[in-house]
Amino acid sequence: MRKLRKILGGKGSSSKQGSSSKHDSSSRQSTVASTVASTSISTASSTKAPNSKADASSIGPSESIWNSAYDALKADEPKLVQAYEKILSLNLRNAVSLEPAVSGLKPAVSGLEPTVSPEEPGSVNTGNIIEEDNVLVRRAQMHQLIDNGLNKTFREANIKNSISPVMQVVNTTKKLVSDAIKDMPQAALPWVIVYISLSILANPISQTEANQTGIEYIGITIKWYWEQASLLFTNSSSDHSLTGVQNELQMAFIGLYKKLLQFQMKSICNYYRHRGFVFLRDLVELDNWDSSLKSIQTDDTSLRNKISAFLSFESESHLRTIAHHTKKQETYQKTQEDQQCLRDLRITDPRADRTRIENTKGGLLQESYRWILDNSQFHAWRNNDDNRLLWLRGDPGKGKTMLLCGLAQELMQQAGSSLITFFFCQATIPSVNNHIAVLRGLIWLLAEQQPSLIPYIRKSYDTAGKNLFDEGNAWYTLSEIFSNMLRDKELPPVYIIIDALDECITGRMELLHFIRDVSASSNAKWAVSSRNWPEIEEKLIQGMNLSLEVNATLVSNAVDAYISHKASQIYLLQQDDDLKEEVCRQMREKANGTFLWVAIVFERLSFERDAYYDDTSDVMAILDEMPEDLTKLYAVMLQRISQLKGKGPGVCRSILAIATLAHRPLHLTELSTLAGFQGNLKKLPQLNMLIKDCGSFLTVRENHIYFVHQSAKEYLASDPSSAIFRHGMGDIKYSMVLNSLNAMDHTLRENIYGLKHPGILLEDVSPPNPNPLEHCLYSCTNWVAHLCDIYGTAGDQTLLVDEEEVLHFLKKKAQRAAEETLHSRRPSKIYI
Repeated sequence: MRKLRKILGGKGSSSKQGSSSKHDSSSRQSTVASTVASTSISTASSTKAPNSKADASSIGPSESIWNSAYDALKADEPKLVQAYEKILSLNLRNAVSLEPAVSGLKPAVSGLEPTVSPEEPGSVNTGNIIEEDNVLVRRAQMHQLIDNGLNKTFREANIKNSISPVMQVVNTTKKLVSDAIKDMPQAALPWVIVYISLSILANPISQTEANQTGIEYIGITIKWYWEQASLLFTNSSSDHSLTGVQNELQMAFIGLYKKLLQFQMKSICNYYRHRGFVFLRDLVELDNWDSSLKSIQTDDTSLRNKISAFLSFESESHLRTIAHHTKKQETYQKTQEDQQCLRDLRITDPRADRTRIENTKGGLLQESYRWILDNSQFHAWRNNDDNRLLWLRGDPGKGKTMLLCGLAQELMQQAGSSLITFFFCQATIPSVNNHIAVLRGLIWLLAEQQPSLIPYIRKSYDTAGKNLFDEGNAWYTLSEIFSNMLRDKELPPVYIIIDALDECITGRMELLHFIRDVSASSNAKWAVSSRNWPEIEEKLIQGMNLSLEVNATLVSNAVDAYISHKASQIYLLQQDDDLKEEVCRQMREKANGTFLWVAIVFERLSFERDAYYDDTSDVMAILDEMPEDLTKLYAVMLQRISQLKGKGPGVCRSILAIATLAHRPLHLTELSTLAGFQGNLKKLPQLNMLIKDCGSFLTVRENHIYFVHQSAKEYLASDPSSAIFRHGMGDIKYSMVLNSLNAMDHTLRENIYGLKHPGILLEDVSPPNPNPLEHCLYSCTNWVAHLCDIYGTAGDQTLLVDEEEVLHFLKKKAQRAAEETLHSRRPSKIYI
């Protein structure tokens, strides 16, 4: 809404910019160049031709209105449109160039004049091959017309200085059109007309001043109205009373577009008829430019007034909706029982998870996800009630998680009265890697935003208490609660986002069934992501699916932007622009549209920031050794670890092995305990340096260790006899158990937190700072689990832990271990 008002009242008003008719030709050329330059918007989308069998729902609102105007004009003035399309058809056959021809140039020099001989009308096929029925095929043809021009090269060597400003405008505009059509590919139909019209502006003596002024004016107007339609008609209003006004506004758009197209087509046909095109001679005289331009300007002013009026109506409608929901929320005040219910339900705060994930991955870059906002499938999902489920799928490292982080952010910023609830699955964290956790997170976040939904939870909670969320029937109870919440008659629109279904380790099939069934029976919109796994595809194939591999061009463009962003942060590259450019070029060639590959390589370059380089070849050598395949890249990273000096290789292999086998991300001090580090290796600065030596497999956030990606952990765990498990996984687990027992034996004591009385509630316990248990919390809660793993899988009996050691610990510290397990905050199990 604010964006619309800003644009409506801003400097982009075409009425003011197009009213003057006294500018000289160079001023006109600069105006058109700047107009095209301003068309670039951050909604990257594919420039490839769509499949001719694609559904019409893939057409966005702005393109749909232009298509309607074009078809309506074709019905009203078939001869004019046929003549225009024949000119385009000649170009598609490469029989004529639609490049702007500069006045005063000989064809031999410029290469811009028509190649069709006026005296030989039969020398070339002048039939019309522009697609009439399939708008997607027609869009592809418009793209081809622009590409045909953009792929040609101007020969400027023999151009005189007197006309060089004209050629500069033309050549600059070619590049700007290329950038614009890359960012706004659906606008090919109107922009091909603007591009062809540059021929007229490049020959100011061939047309009247009113004709040229009209072309400039229309170039600005097309850009401005495309943006307006994208914002006005992308989201249908939830207030049905506005439907009639919106339909009337859309008809006004079509009416103005018809006049814009008509003016441009007449200008183009008139221009080429004067150059001897025989098939244009039957057209009536094409003039009266002043009258046509005034008519367009009158309709333009009228439509702008209608847009302002519609925005006022829509603002009032939104305010009424917000006021209604606010009043409803005011009537429902959360009680202490409600707050306790939500505390017991909460297993994680998905908002904090999203922030952590974004920070771990280096921050959220708009250019890495904004392409999806202009994707036709995304628009169909968001605007069509028949498409409630959108499945984003792609291979590891393609940016699915950050894409959904960005989508969540955009939806929250544009939400209005809508609600957004989301959840990010992570296989390495037990609290967020199962189906029950997903529902608990979604329900909790939704109830936090809409307290009036809490009674749906309280209905079962008041009877069972917090056991409701942990007992054997928790999944079925939570499924019913969430389904009932989504069917609430007063519920505003809801968007549900779930990332990484493949990382939902427990209950994935139950969750997939639930998503499929509830998305078909409720009004909520679901956006989920996963890898290309057949078992997931089997359950979600009936919904809409957006493949990152199919949209490889868009993903690659986003990765290119990510490369530029990361390069600007590397100290090495900040000092040498040529080196930065060469590094970016090579990385774009090798990245294969994989964000993870780029992140790992830049981490490697960043680690070398303090190193001494004889020349730039040393930097490029690092890139040369990085293979394009992600799995091979992991192998190279392991190989580099083996080349470290002294104890480095052994220490790093131990760290990677423990991180791989741990049941959750470890604090640095917990890692030190499990590894049995002593002395200097136990200090946090030294531990951070060790993590950096681990070949970019790991990253540290708030003193906790995370894998850079789930695929990195999978790679390390895939071969138990690999470089980090030289004696098998059992040997590492054996060391982890012994080191845990030793740490607990030396740490645990009675009332370690110094509690004043034994009856204090767990939620009232605050760990002291520093926490005396910080280094062995993981050991307290997980040592038995690792012990069971050893007894359950060890074939070598020498790996079995000495039972006497275990019995000694249990006799001496069993009670303390149970106490510290409780202090570790709501454990799922107590090991004694």
